[in-house]
Amino acid sequence: MRSIEFTGRNVEETFEDYLRLFARARPGQRVGEASSSYLWSRVAAQRIGEVQPSARIIAIFREPASFLRSLHLQLLQNRHEVVSDFRAAVELDDERRQNRQIPPSSYWPGALIYDDRVKYVEQLRRYHDVFGRQNVLALIYDDFRDDNEATVRSVLRFLDVDDAEPLPVIEATRRSRFARRSSSGSSAG
Repeated sequence: MRSIEFTGRNVEETFEDYLRLFARARPGQRVGEASSSYLWSRVAAQRIGEVQPSARIIAIFREPASFLRSLHLQLLQNRHEVVSDFRAAVELDDERRQNRQIPPSSYWPGALIYDDRVKYVEQLRRYHDVFGRQNVLALIYDDFRDDNEATVRSVLRFLDVDDAEPLPVIEATRRSRFARRSSSGSSAG
C-alpha cells in the first residue's frame, strides 16, 4: 500500500530541521512539501536537485494580475510592504532592484519585486534544466479551481500513484494535509 502526503511547512532553521519533515515517511511513500517561493527563487531548483535529483516538481501558476494583487495584499498584511497602492508598489520594482525604496520592516527585499514573481517561463526553465521536462508538471490555478478532482488525478498520475480510487472531499485550511492511498508499486521519489 502506498500513500502520498503533501504538507505546507514553516521555515526551518537548519537543513537537519528540514530533513525531519520527512522522517515519518514509510518505504514506498511519496512525500513532498510546498513553498511558492521555490518557483521564483533563482537557486531553489539547483539546490533541490543536489539533495533529491529524482524529485518531481509540481508548479501551479495563477493568472499574473490577480496573483500580484493578492501578493500585494499579503505583503501589506504581514507588514513586509508599506505602499498601499498596488500600482505604486509595482512601479517601485526598478528602484527596489537597486536596493532602494525598501521598507525598514522588510526582511526579504527580493520578495517586493513584483514582476520577478510572474516570470513563469523563466521559472519553469530553471526546473526543466535541473529535472527535465518529464519531471515537471505545470498546472494552471484556475483549472485546479474549476475541476479540482481532474487536477488532483493528473497530479496522482504524474507521481505514479493510483488515481482510480474515489477521492475524499477534504476541507481545505491554511495548513491542510492531503493523504491518498494507492496500490502502486513504484519507489518514492
